[in-house]
Amino acid sequence: MAHFDEAVRLDPRDPLAHSNRAALLATCPEAKYRDGKAALAAATRGCELGGWGHPMLLDPLAAACAEAGDFAAAAAWQEKAIGLVPDGVKKDDYRARLALYRAGKPYHGKSFFPLSP
Repeated sequence: MAHFDEAVRLDPRDPLAHSNRAALLATCPEAKYRDGKAALAAATRGCELGGWGHPMLLDPLAAACAEAGDFAAAAAWQEKAIGLVPDGVKKDDYRARLALYRAGKPYHGKSFFPLSP
């Protein structure tokens, strides 16, 4: 977490820095590191900075919504992310997370790190 906090401090306008931080806060397999409210704030900031149109930013936003208990929003954002994934890119991981959110479950486990353009 310290590395993600430092990345945000060094470049507070970097959407991936915020989204990486959000992904860890939302999906870490160890519960003591998860914080849905903080994940949602970080993911929202990442999407604001990134223009709300990149699947690699919307995917952590969906995970953050789920961790915060808003599964309807999580599913909606995940659907939007899936629709924006370029052709030829495997969408299986995105769809698997969507299925969890539709079932009212957050995603915990292997995270989507590192996020990069």
